[in-house]
Amino acid sequence: MISLKEIKSRAAELLKKNLWRLLGCVLLVSLVSMAISYIGTNIFSEAPLMQILIYLINLYVSTALGIGLYKILFKIDDEKDFSVTDLFSFLPNVKECVLVYLLQLLLIIIIIAISVLLGMIFFTSDFVNIYNSYPFISRNMMANIILSIFPKILFYVLIVSGVSLVCDIFPALSMGIVAKEDEGLKKNLFSNTFSIGFKNIKNYVLLNLWFLLLIIITCIPFFIALFVGVGSESGFGVILVILITILWVICIIGLSLYFSLAIAILFNRILKNNNDNDNLIESKSDYENDINENL
Repeated sequence: MISLKEIKSRAAELLKKNLWRLLGCVLLVSLVSMAISYIGTNIFSEAPLMQILIYLINLYVSTALGIGLYKILFKIDDEKDFSVTDLFSFLPNVKECVLVYLLQLLLIIIIIAISVLLGMIFFTSDFVNIYNSYPFISRNMMANIILSIFPKILFYVLIVSGVSLVCDIFPALSMGIVAKEDEGLKKNLFSNTFSIGFKNIKNYVLLNLWFLLLIIITCIPFFIALFVGVGSESGFGVILVILITILWVICIIGLSLYFSLAIAILFNRILKNNNDNDNLIESKSDYENDINENL
């Protein structure tokens, strides 16, 4: 049984022990991705084919480094030593990285298709009415119409966000499966990702909602202080805004690292439980085979 309370406390504990090393790994991933993007954007700005090639390389490298980061997070949870080389250890694994990226691409396409379909269901009649009556509508009337459909827009955004949140477990879990380096799981990456993911959507969504709550709690005092600082005409107000902004950025970075650790711990528990169940099934089948042979 997976306990989210234990995962959250475990993530906080591990973050305290590994904050700077983990932050360094995350910054390294960002710097590598930014460097490749810079090369494509600036050095080969007049070579479209090279830009496309570098873009694809960046996607591949980002995927490989993302998997490597999961490997490091798993090692942190298992209290094993890790190094920067773990981050780059999946660069030679072309097949796994491509499969993970294809899964990400597939889910992006699915989410876009669902968004378009829901948009057509929600707003087709409204847009048709606006289009037909547009020459006769004043700006005030247009504003009133938009305000009248605002609840529908909000509901649409919530549904699409919910679908995206639910679907997000699959590309993330696929990275975790590859990072786990379990040949049995990697052999059927797509099917294992979906079968294990569907069973654990609830915990993943609850953990994401917990993170969202922490972000909201962090943002409220920031915006209050920002409002007070901006409203102040003294130099102290400017200094206050700068200090609060720096503090807020630090908090967001810390929360992001905490969330990454929590998700990795969740996946680590899920995959360990899955392996334990598989071993239990295998042992039961072996036992049954022995009985049948004796009979």
